[in-house]
Amino acid sequence: MDQYPIDKTGLIFVGKAGAGKTHLAIGIIKELIARKGITCFFCYFQELLEKIKNSYDPSAQTTSKELLRPVFESEVIVLDDLGSVIPTGWVWDTVSLILNTRYNDI
Repeated sequence: MDQYPIDKTGLIFVGKAGAGKTHLAIGIIKELIARKGITCFFCYFQELLEKIKNSYDPSAQTTSKELLRPVFESEVIVLDDLGSVIPTGWVWDTVSLILNTRYNDI
């Protein structure tokens, strides 16, 4: 934690359900916020996708751009359960948008 950020390539936790990945990720972002004042954003990826889909409705009161703002602007993000979403073309496009935007802003 004292040496953060060593590099900005990212970190991924892989394992079975119940292994503690979410707990570990939340512990890390809590420490980054408390010790370093880093802006962090946590979300369940499936919920984020649902909110983005719902924002396409003309009666929606928010836009996908507004929903993605914290994903793009926070220094550290946790996209929890990224692998639990069925990877349709739209899902891949959304993941690519997030990763490419963040990568290009480094």
